[in-house]
Amino acid sequence: MKKYTLLLLTILANISIISATDNEVATEIKSTDTTAEATTENISEPQTSVVSWNDLINNINSYIGYEVEIHDTLYIISVQNWNKYGEVELSNERQMTPTDIALPGSIEYTTILNKNNNNRVTLSDGSSTIYPNPRPWQDADGTCRTGQYTTLLKGVFSQTQYGYTITPTTTPVFQGNPRPTAVTNLGNYNLKICSFNLRLYLTSGYGNGFGPDNEADAEKQHNKIMKAFNGIITLSVDNITDAAELETVKKVASMMPMTLAAFVSSTGSGVKILVRIAPKDGHDITTIDEAEQLCKSAYAIAVRV
Repeated sequence: MKKYTLLLLTILANISIISATDNEVATEIKSTDTTAEATTENISEPQTSVVSWNDLINNINSYIGYEVEIHDTLYIISVQNWNKYGEVELSNERQMTPTDIALPGSIEYTTILNKNNNNRVTLSDGSSTIYPNPRPWQDADGTCRTGQYTTLLKGVFSQTQYGYTITPTTTPVFQGNPRPTAVTNLGNYNLKICSFNLRLYLTSGYGNGFGPDNEADAEKQHNKIMKAFNGIITLSVDNITDAAELETVKKVASMMPMTLAAFVSSTGSGVKILVRIAPKDGHDITTIDEAEQLCKSAYAIAVRV
């Protein structure tokens, strides 16, 4: 009997040890969960720092993850990704294309290019939506223009694979640089240059949100394009890295009798050439097919030249 009593006590003791161990583990798990919950609850909003634009740019990595508040005048300098991604580029000054000031490949050109790239930040709507509707920061005309500015920007500063970004926590208000309602006096001129984006020149499937809404609008678009077509096309000579070679191409192109103008492209690595073309008998172009055939013929001649 004593033997069995000792065995029973041993079993009970082991059960107690197991139970105690389980309770400790459970308590530890619960304690860990409580800590995790407490940690989650105690996460604070990003700290807000009132900074100047120059301080932000010069100490840019110090503000990553912070909410920054900037009272400088900041200009929209690029809207390339505004319509599709809801993003614009900001800077504290209007930025000039380097080739408007310096020769491509020169030290001055490189200096201006680097200065521009290091003095801009992306303003993002913080959404992953493609072609957001409504588009952020659009003005009364339903657009967003370079040269518009804001005097108060507040948002979270971060770094992405594409650069530095501010995502607003309060909606910025942009103003200035309104679209002109009338053309100012251009003076006397004998050269008119106009261009059309024919990517959405539709011949069917109207009313899909892009291009003409109906056949009547399509006919109106067609007539405008034909009326504006003045026998001038643009030829591009690209991938020129040497500054001297760029000037040589410009000079040679300008000597051709059909050339109206030749200038360095905005990329700084090519030459744009405006060429005058016309049918042999001088009649007006009235159809897209005829204009396209004329352009193809002119292009073939230009390439041979």
